[in-house]
Amino acid sequence: MKAVLASITALLLAVFLLALGAGLLGTLLSVRLAQAGANALTAGWVMSAYFIGLFAGSMVMQRWIVSVGYIRTYSAFTAILSAASLLHPFGLSPLLWAVLRLAEGFCMAGLLLCVESWLNVRSTRESRGQVLALYMIVFYAANGFGQLLLAMDQHGFGLFAIASVMISIAAVPVALTKVEAPVAVSTPNFSVARLYGISPTGIVGSLMSGLVVGAFYALAPFFAIAVGLSSSQTAAFMGAAVFGGLIMQWPIGRLSDRFDRRRVIVAVNLAVAVVAVCISLLHAGHFYVLLLLVALFGGLSFTLYPLSVANANDNVDSTEVVATGRGLLLAYSVGAFLGPLFSATVMYSFSASAMFVLEATVCTLVALYVWWRISQKAPVPEDQRAPYQVVPRMTPEAVEMDPRGT
Repeated sequence: MKAVLASITALLLAVFLLALGAGLLGTLLSVRLAQAGANALTAGWVMSAYFIGLFAGSMVMQRWIVSVGYIRTYSAFTAILSAASLLHPFGLSPLLWAVLRLAEGFCMAGLLLCVESWLNVRSTRESRGQVLALYMIVFYAANGFGQLLLAMDQHGFGLFAIASVMISIAAVPVALTKVEAPVAVSTPNFSVARLYGISPTGIVGSLMSGLVVGAFYALAPFFAIAVGLSSSQTAAFMGAAVFGGLIMQWPIGRLSDRFDRRRVIVAVNLAVAVVAVCISLLHAGHFYVLLLLVALFGGLSFTLYPLSVANANDNVDSTEVVATGRGLLLAYSVGAFLGPLFSATVMYSFSASAMFVLEATVCTLVALYVWWRISQKAPVPEDQRAPYQVVPRMTPEAVEMDPRGT
């Protein structure tokens, strides 16, 4: 593992810088939309464009990489992403910002696909789980710190420049790496119909977790400003959610390995629903209570997708884990695109707090559905369950590192 770690240190540094800049940029845009008086529906469309780009990029980028190479692809899309982040302050046009977010999502897909491909090449069968866990820790931590950078500047151009600088510097470790470039390998995907037949809970859980988490990332900063939080308080609010998501992955995962995973999914969804309702009832005067609650919300909701993947893997052969993961990532991506749109609609129609009411409703419906599934099918025996694994939600390439596969 020491040799593997030495060979991926530069790549992990690139991931840290990239997630730091991109995490700051996403939250900053939502905050600036709220400060400019944009309505929730406009913000929802602008922020959801990122997930369209991310999904489209992850689907088509492999062919691009094969034609021009990994280092050229990474360098090019780093430059485009850095430039796009600097264009936002030149005009608060929702259409312009939506186009830029679409381009940023597309670029991010290409960048993560390159890095994840390299990590996959450098990891052995024995080290895949550790490499994947380390990758997720670095990504979550950088994303969390990126949220906190929002407190450095309230209204100026500076934060856009910082995000651009972080993204630009992220090109250096990859451009100078001596790690062997990976070879693209085609992996068949499951059809959604077949995957639903094997694991209905996995498909429904992945789709709905995308809806919940996608809406949160896109519009929670908008909610925070709307209920009276300052920019620095919004930074802490978003950072608490991300760090909560990092901390609670493993205890909940271990719990799901010991008990019927579907019951854990029911319990976590209901807990998310309760916490979301509590958040919807509070405002800036309850700041520290909001911090605690949003940390719980992030800690619980960020486990919904890995739990759904683990449940699906309980029902497939190890040779089908990668194809299953790709199918579930597709379901998650669809949910992440729809989440901001649905949440923006209810926020526009009612109030900013309605976003968390919708989140609670979605999680309650998922819990009821999974409870019904429990009554229809016996649990997978404990000795036949695939272990819980924290999994990325970005591109299909990281699915290859899932140690549950062959």
